Amino acid sequence: ELFTQLLGTWAEPETVEVLSAASRDRSGADIKQYAEGAIREAVLAGSQQVDTTELLRQMLAVNTDDVSADKVSEVRSISPKVFSVRRLSSLFSVSTGTVSNLLRKAEKGA
Repeated sequence: ELFTQLLGTWAEPETVEVLSAASRDRSGADIKQYAEGAIREAVLAGSQQVDTTELLRQMLAVNTDDVSADKVSEVRSISPKVFSVRRLSSLFSVSTGTVSNLLRKAEKGA
């Protein structure tokens, strides 16, 4: 696992699993850049761990100011097990009810 090697103690094992799922179709260079940036931000913030949510937002190009049913559904489709309604709620900065409604809307539109 590239994230495991790059993040080391900066991320918990379950965090690495989520990041690995989100990094599909990403090159090793991209992953390295994301990991190094996340560590840099953690150091500047005085944290011992990377901010997983912010890292995921960067990797998945999530804009919390423009949450759409299509984008929520797209992220969910990466791995429904990893991107649960609760995780999507945190990622998009909306309630779990909003995420559920957006997923239903996307399902109806498909």
